Amino acid sequence: MWTKALDLLMDKLRVSGADFSQVAALSGTAQQHGSVYWQSGAEETLKTLEPDNFLHTQLASAFSVKSSPVWMDSSTTQQCRQLEEAVGGPEKLAEITGSRAYERFSGAQ
Repeated sequence: MWTKALDLLMDKLRVSGADFSQVAALSGTAQQHGSVYWQSGAEETLKTLEPDNFLHTQLASAFSVKSSPVWMDSSTTQQCRQLEEAVGGPEKLAEITGSRAYERFSGAQ
């Protein structure tokens, strides 16, 4: 999803005649608590990227989770409870880590 959006942006810039030699970096912001999970071996895939091909097709097998959970994610309630139980409750987890277990944080995801 992220790579396809980046591909769309870059293609629109290319079609509009943007001078990429003037681009030093790109930054994506405004997404709070968004997690992207790389597949084992993704580093090798990154080493073989071809600049003339779309990222989303080249990286299709590089992610272990196809979607990217964001701050509204609530799919890990069970894992949050397991984390809390493993250390003696939510307060103990907060004492150890500085935070209770929340579904939106990457630890439970």
